Amino acid sequence: MFASTKVASLLLVLFITTCIGIVSAQSLDKPLEEITSMPVNKVLQDPNESAKIIINDYFTEIMNKKNDGRKLIDFEIVKVNSNDLENIRVSVILKYENDLELPVIDYSIIPINNNYQVVKQYCAYDGDPESQTFGTIKGCTNVVNEDQISIVVE
Repeated sequence: MFASTKVASLLLVLFITTCIGIVSAQSLDKPLEEITSMPVNKVLQDPNESAKIIINDYFTEIMNKKNDGRKLIDFEIVKVNSNDLENIRVSVILKYENDLELPVIDYSIIPINNNYQVVKQYCAYDGDPESQTFGTIKGCTNVVNEDQISIVVE
């Protein structure tokens, strides 16, 4: 009887461990924008503060991830504009290793599936010291989802 109890306990531990592993793997499949999102009802209580929290969580996660490129080491939230609750704008300065600091970049936080989340974007930075536009952002590509991409050129 002791052996069957031991086997049952071992099976229970194995089952729980497997379930935890499956749940953890499922959360890894979620995009960062979804992981750092916040429910609409919570954001609407205090849009400015909520936007700061969402952006803070988003860039903190980026800083903590292993990266093959230049590593983000810090960021600063400069301004939040929540006049349009369909597109809350947050101005951010990104600081990368080797003293690279990008100019202010605006990020959008929009409602998607009952949550507000950061709109993923890729920005082109002019790093050519010989260029007349050296040190500026040339444009950004916003990715709302894999089927929808818009390019914003400043």
